[in-house]
Amino acid sequence: MTFASAVQLKDESQKSLKLTLTKDSETKEVDLVLSQDKLSATADLNVLNEGTYKVTKLTLNGNEVSLNDEIKNKELKVEASKKPETGSTEGGSTEGKKPETGSTEGGSTEK
Repeated sequence: MTFASAVQLKDESQKSLKLTLTKDSETKEVDLVLSQDKLSATADLNVLNEGTYKVTKLTLNGNEVSLNDEIKNKELKVEASKKPETGSTEGGSTEGKKPETGSTEGGSTEK
């Protein structure tokens, strides 16, 4: 997520930034990490299931941040990415087997 201008904090030691995403009846809250220049924030999206999420809320230190309709209408598409398997699974060995991991496409919430 990028911001048009640097996020201004009253207390630099407090910067709890949370993004709430909704898919159907499922709601997930992810912690965002604010960059040093405070112009962007990133998140670990491994907690999300495959599907398309909508941005529903952004909170900073427990206070809801007002989002414009452009941001609220952004979609975040999460897809499982399959890595090619290497090695053999003959005889019950799981050596070389890669677990599936999630990836994200789009979902930019630029202002």
